[in-house]
Amino acid sequence: MQVTKKETEPRTYLLDIEVEADAVRKAFGQAYRDFGQYTRVPGFRPGHAPRRILERYVNQDKLRQHVMEILVADAYEAALKQEALEPYDEPEFVPGDLVDGEPWRFQVTVADQPLVELGDYSNIAVERPIVTVTDDDVERAVEGVRNDHASLQAVHDRPVQPDDVIIVDMSITPEGQEPGETGRSLVRLNQSIPGFAEAVTGQAIDETREFTLTFPHDYADPERAGVTARFVVTVASISERALPEVTDEWVRTLGPFETVQEWKDSLRESLQARMESVANDVALSRIIGQLVQRSRIEFPPAMLRDEVENDLRGLSEELVRNNTTYEQYLSMTNLTREEHEARVEAEAAATIRNRLVLRAFARQEGITIDSDEFEERYAEAVNRADAIGVRLAGSEREQRRRLANRLIMDKLRDRLLALATITDVPVSPQTDEG
Repeated sequence: MQVTKKETEPRTYLLDIEVEADAVRKAFGQAYRDFGQYTRVPGFRPGHAPRRILERYVNQDKLRQHVMEILVADAYEAALKQEALEPYDEPEFVPGDLVDGEPWRFQVTVADQPLVELGDYSNIAVERPIVTVTDDDVERAVEGVRNDHASLQAVHDRPVQPDDVIIVDMSITPEGQEPGETGRSLVRLNQSIPGFAEAVTGQAIDETREFTLTFPHDYADPERAGVTARFVVTVASISERALPEVTDEWVRTLGPFETVQEWKDSLRESLQARMESVANDVALSRIIGQLVQRSRIEFPPAMLRDEVENDLRGLSEELVRNNTTYEQYLSMTNLTREEHEARVEAEAAATIRNRLVLRAFARQEGITIDSDEFEERYAEAVNRADAIGVRLAGSEREQRRRLANRLIMDKLRDRLLALATITDVPVSPQTDEG
């Protein structure tokens, strides 16, 4: 058998394989014997008809296909071994003309496994942005909690204000259509479409107003996205958001706190821990970035295509869940289709490089999960879920896979942060770090 190899794309090879005439002759013989077992030949029991007679009753196209399968099974595996290739995915075969007793050539395109040669990572140095939580940060957190616990209180002595929650009897009639039916709706003005809050501000209970607005192009309901419509709105009731007063009594309802100051101290600690986690994430991203830059990474285009398809499939599923079209998504992101596809491909390539480098790093550093440790952590996860009356998502196999990935990533994170020289750099909360 003769094999020639030509690289057509990164980590992708075209193999030209020639099988000897004797091997072809033997494969034809084997194929006729196989077909003879179930081909009906008058006057002969299955498998006993002479080949010269059997040939007249066998479908020659199917027989040749079977011969090719016999030849490829051995020749392809031998070629992979000879050329030291490990296929990433299914190969693409192009057969040549097949004649009994003559050499046979066929071509096969093989996407090889990716290549990663780690660079020197003994002297990686990065900066870690350190943000100190301020009193203003704590007060913003306090206001966020107050807003989360806001209640609605009906008001009767004033008209609508921009942040109110109102109940209205409303009809919506798109341009060029018959008047729509009137229905009762609850409208949170701070979440309404552009122009709606302004149109009803100052409107009194039982007052009716008519106005025309255009739904945003990224509106959740695709049938109304970008549509201009006539609104007829009668206010039935007005409610305002009432924020709770920050007192010792109120904070006791939030958790194990006795005083406002104790609660604020806890908020500060949580915010600082969050900032430190973000700082470590930034440092880790920079470490991985340097490791990628220092390493040689090659992967076949087939791997990139698979990653892009997976990302686009995930986006499609998310858009369906949110009742959003792809065109609306492009409008929301201010991208053309070509720009979005280019961005997805670039992000997919970066994801692959990071993943390949981390896998190679884990192998080189001997980072693994101890089976006893894994079983203990899995049991803890199951027990925690049982304690609060919930079920872990997915099958047990999926649960174990996710946990294994998380444990490996935790160990990778700790090792990478430990090996790098990290300089803490104070930054203001407004600084955009990445």
